[in-house]
Amino acid sequence: MIEYMNIPVLVCVSLLGVGAFVMIVGSLLKKQWATDGKKTSLSIYLLYLFAMSGSGWTWYNNIHKARALAEGNRYTLATYEKVSGVIKGGHKVRQFGFYVDGVKYNTTTTYPKFLGVSNPLRIIVRYAVSNPEYNKAFGDEFVPTWVLSPPERGWKQYPPAVHWEGAVLDSVYMQSLQGDN
Repeated sequence: MIEYMNIPVLVCVSLLGVGAFVMIVGSLLKKQWATDGKKTSLSIYLLYLFAMSGSGWTWYNNIHKARALAEGNRYTLATYEKVSGVIKGGHKVRQFGFYVDGVKYNTTTTYPKFLGVSNPLRIIVRYAVSNPEYNKAFGDEFVPTWVLSPPERGWKQYPPAVHWEGAVLDSVYMQSLQGDN
C-alpha cells in the first residue's frame, strides 16, 4: 500500500493549483494584479498554475502506475534497441522493446553496471497486466544466452526464481549440459 502514501501530497498540490487558478480568475475580475501591495504579473500566476497542475499529474500518474503493477503483473524479456540519452554522471539511458499479445511496448533503464558490456541484449521487465505501458525494467541481471524466448503470456513469477520455467530454451546447450554429467 505504499502507493497510497502520496495521496496527501497529491491533494496539497492540487489545492495549490486550484488556489493559483482562483487567484488568476479573481485578479481578472477585479482587473488588477496586486497581492499585499506588490505587483505580480500574470505570467507568474500562470507559472504557478502550470507547475502545480504538472506536479499533480506526475504524482497521480505514478500512483496509478504503482497501483496497476501491484494489482497484477507479469515478467517478460525486453531486447535492447538503442541509447536514448545520457543523464548526469554519464549513465546512458538505454531503450528496450518487448511484446505483449503482439503489441510492442518500450521501457528504459539507466542501470550503469553491465559488467563491461556496452550494449546488453536482453533484460527482464515487469509489466502490469492491465496496461503493459506501466512497466519496470530490471537492468541489473543478465538473461542467460540459453534462454531463447519467454513463454507466450510471460511469467507470473520472477523468472530466475523459477529457473526460467516455461521459456523456450536452447536445446543444443541444454543437451551439452546433460552430456557433461
